[in-house]
Amino acid sequence: MKWRDLIENLDLKDPVLLGNLMIVPLEGSPGDDNLELLHLALEEDKAYVKELGTVEKVLVENPSPEDLFVLEGEELLGAQQDRMVISSVVIPASEEVELPVVCIEEGRWAGSEPLFNGGYVAHPRLRSLITLSIKGKGKADQQEVWREVERKLTSLKVPSVTGSLHHSFVYQEGILEDLYGGWTPGENVTGVMAFTPRGFLCCDILANPSLFAGEWPGLSKGYALDALEERIRGRKGSTTWERIEEMWKEILQATPARRLASRGRGEEWLLESTRVVGRTLTTGDCLIHASIHPA
Repeated sequence: MKWRDLIENLDLKDPVLLGNLMIVPLEGSPGDDNLELLHLALEEDKAYVKELGTVEKVLVENPSPEDLFVLEGEELLGAQQDRMVISSVVIPASEEVELPVVCIEEGRWAGSEPLFNGGYVAHPRLRSLITLSIKGKGKADQQEVWREVERKLTSLKVPSVTGSLHHSFVYQEGILEDLYGGWTPGENVTGVMAFTPRGFLCCDILANPSLFAGEWPGLSKGYALDALEERIRGRKGSTTWERIEEMWKEILQATPARRLASRGRGEEWLLESTRVVGRTLTTGDCLIHASIHPA
């Protein structure tokens, strides 16, 4: 896989400041796949996510004639307990795939409804922990995930009897929308780099502007959750254009370290450089999703 070739033609646009969260739009189209989005398909009963009686896996059924895109970090709510998707996956039309997940609701294993509903996308710090765990151990660390969920709930002062990450979004919904909900991607935006007072937060790039626009509402809530925590802690700082360009060069210089065990259609690769770590899903010569985090 030639990582740089997939993204070097993207253009960095003027930063957008949302409270203490800076968004740098990326314009272009590194892929052209037409995909159904999981959270929309669940709303319209075009796809189903079912319990398998174990914490680590769920079954995704895609009976539609369109391939289905499942985004890394997506919440799956309900059933026996809330889960989070570990890796981005493309599920071919009329197929079903068992997906690895982690639990993001430690205090519940109960419920009569076997189906999951869609939610938001987990905050970048949690997603980066998953990637670093896969890099080091070859798999996600459930105990580490629970510790991070507990830490996030505590830092945001969110009460949750069952220890559910989703309660962070629900409890802080008003302030997340007021502070960080004021930007809609332009018609050519296919990804973003995000910065907070701590520095580089993450970068998500999707195959095309349509796919990015469909995933942005969920992604933005996750970004906002990390930015809100820094706001509460009173962290201050600024990011210059020079630092933005420097980080983009670092992302371009990342190299595919190894191919990961992927499901569905396409290949998932671990990306590494001196300062970043990430994962990318590709089909043929097309990028479907890349997520990049501080190393």
